[in-house]
Amino acid sequence: MTNLLNKTILRTQQEGVTSFGIDLNGITFNLQYYLANNVTTISAGAKGWLRIPFDCVITGWELTADTSGSIVIDIWKDTYDNFPPTVADSITASAKPTLSSAQKASSDSIITWEPVLNAGDYLRFNVDSCSGISKINLVLKGYRGEYPSGGGTSGFPT
Repeated sequence: MTNLLNKTILRTQQEGVTSFGIDLNGITFNLQYYLANNVTTISAGAKGWLRIPFDCVITGWELTADTSGSIVIDIWKDTYDNFPPTVADSITASAKPTLSSAQKASSDSIITWEPVLNAGDYLRFNVDSCSGISKINLVLKGYRGEYPSGGGTSGFPT
């Protein structure tokens, strides 16, 4: 589905297990990755990937689940030439998106991440562990465009 009026893009794989959407609101974006087993707890392992369509910088994440439980998701990034991303390509360091006996969590403190994504990069999502959750939605929040020269996020609107 593409809605050019509010710039929402949504793609879903046929089996309905994973999907992603990009909601563009000016320079900001929300990239959503949905993972569902629909029957039992989500198993550990690599679950899917998506291609990043524009240069951007991740500034935070949000997790929401169908029920209270625990999950740890690692995010791997690599170029098309080096596809597929592996655990050696993790961008999250020790600050992986995590739910701990909860139904929702978020963080805008990702200072240990490697947050810069280039158009054409691939992200792969790996479930490190999961307990009691059969559906999860991961949202990566950020800004479109290049990383500001000189580092930091001072070049981005607040």
